[in-house]
Amino acid sequence: MAREWLRVRPVWIIWYAVLLHITWGCLLLASQVPYGATALHVYHAVPRVVLAAALFAASGLAMWGVTRRRPSWQGLAALLPQQAIMTFSAYAAVVAVAAAHYGDGVPRPRLFILADQVPALLTMMLHTAAVIEMHARWPVGTALRASLGKLDAESKRLRNDLGEKADLLRRLDGRPAEACTAGDASGHTRVVKAARSLRPRSMRWRSP
Repeated sequence: MAREWLRVRPVWIIWYAVLLHITWGCLLLASQVPYGATALHVYHAVPRVVLAAALFAASGLAMWGVTRRRPSWQGLAALLPQQAIMTFSAYAAVVAVAAAHYGDGVPRPRLFILADQVPALLTMMLHTAAVIEMHARWPVGTALRASLGKLDAESKRLRNDLGEKADLLRRLDGRPAEACTAGDASGHTRVVKAARSLRPRSMRWRSP
């Protein structure tokens, strides 16, 4: 309990990405210069207003998805647009390292670019791990508990059905006719007739 505060919360990286994309959107609304950044240069063909709107929309969906009380498919779907943006940015970083120049064309040594773009790569990987941790563990446990509950209910129903059938068999075959009272005999006769009516025609039998 004393070290509980050291535990890494997956929502932290989600909120970091939300703030990052909101900042990018605000910078794009102010100027076209941020397109020179490697993480944004991959979207250079998209109009900056449209890209800023897409960044704001992804951030809003991520905020909605991360604030759900319980993991759900809706929450997972709300986080996917932000995950896609992070993935494309990381891809741009890898391309820049491989090509030995930034997105705006400035050449640099590969290790220099790698050291500069490591945050984009780590953010994408941590964001992916956070999404998986938030939505892959709990639904399995919930589904397992629901399945066990259904199995338990079904087993109780089967036990009740077997008890009723066993009671019917005891009433049919358990007591001799001469030991029955007049009321029991009439009840026994009614049960036998009901059982005869439920049997297929080829399996019906006659009482002696």
